[in-house]
Amino acid sequence: MAIEVTDLDLAYAAGIFDGEGFVGLTINRQPTHRRVNMTYNLTVSIANTNLPLIAWLKDSFGGYISTRQYRKDEYPDRLLGYEWKIVARQADVFLRLLLPYLRIKREQTETALRFYGEAELHDRKGPSGTTLVRRLAPQEVERRRTIYQELRLLKKEGS
Repeated sequence: MAIEVTDLDLAYAAGIFDGEGFVGLTINRQPTHRRVNMTYNLTVSIANTNLPLIAWLKDSFGGYISTRQYRKDEYPDRLLGYEWKIVARQADVFLRLLLPYLRIKREQTETALRFYGEAELHDRKGPSGTTLVRRLAPQEVERRRTIYQELRLLKKEGS
C-alpha cells in the first residue's frame, strides 16, 4: 500500500467495493508451440466517474487507473468513466483488508481468497540443479479452475 489507511478508510473502501466493485479470476490464454497455457489472475476493480475517488484508491492500495470511454451516440449524457484495478497478490491483500467490512460481496470475496492457497508446484531442474520452470501440479490447476467456476456461479446468483 502506498499510504497508511485507517479502519474508517477500510470501511469506506468496502462500501464502495460492495456497490461498484468487481472481484473475479480473469483468464489469460497464452498459445505456445505445443499447447495453450491458461493462467488465472485474481482481479479486483472499481469503476466510477469520480476521478478523486479512483485516485484515492490507487494512492491508498496501489494498482493502476484506466479511463472508460462511452460512445456518445449511445450514451450522450454519460460522463467519462475511470477504472481502478489491482491484480494478483495485491488484490489478495486488498480483499483480506476489506473482508471484515463487506456485506454484499463477502461470499464472492471469501471464494476468491481461496485462490492463493498452498499451491503444489512441479519444478523442472536444469543440469546444475537450478529450477528452470515452476509449474502448478495438475490438482492445483483443477482447484483454481473450480474456484473460477464457483465465482462465476455466485455472480449469476447475485451474491
